[in-house]
Amino acid sequence: MKLSLALLLVCSTLGFAAVGPSGGGGTVIPGGSTNVALLNGTNVFTGTNTFNTNLIFGSSTLQTQIDSKPTVALTNVARLDQANNLTAANTITNSGNTISAASYGSAQQTLTYSTGTNITVDASKALHFVSLTNTTYFAQPTGLAVGASFTVHLMQDSTGVRAVTFNTNYWRFPGGLQPTITTNANSYSVLSCVACPFGTNVFAVPALNFQ
Repeated sequence: MKLSLALLLVCSTLGFAAVGPSGGGGTVIPGGSTNVALLNGTNVFTGTNTFNTNLIFGSSTLQTQIDSKPTVALTNVARLDQANNLTAANTITNSGNTISAASYGSAQQTLTYSTGTNITVDASKALHFVSLTNTTYFAQPTGLAVGASFTVHLMQDSTGVRAVTFNTNYWRFPGGLQPTITTNANSYSVLSCVACPFGTNVFAVPALNFQ
């Protein structure tokens, strides 16, 4: 296929047809054709009109020109590791904006009661797990900034009936209503959270009663 394409290019440039191999199963040359180059059984041009590989391609051979492929050396390429994190030594930069390996929300947090029944979420971490063993109050989160997004998993213990409330100065919900977290024993609820455009509040959407 490579040789055939090259022959078409060369023949079109020189103004004659290449047909072959001669005697190879009934080659037909249109009537009135002139300046015809023929290939014999070993793919060598014959006849009075022949051309060589240097005619178009200079000092390089035809095969070398066909087989040669351009190569591009890539440097400073950002790569993902097996955990889908950008490798530390490489970054992606576009018009001054850089995405680095230390991207936001790359860790997880197991939440514990800090003061009494209070829970404090670190919004710079992506995943949060709470085992509900008491009435629970979500206080002002830490690490809250524009671009933060995270998920909170709430797990009732084998007793259940653990009520959950939120500091509504920072935790905002659809319709302005706090959700009633499922209190069935061993049930799960999930909060999908993003920071508001100013990075001052959490917009949270609940998914309840996974069992």
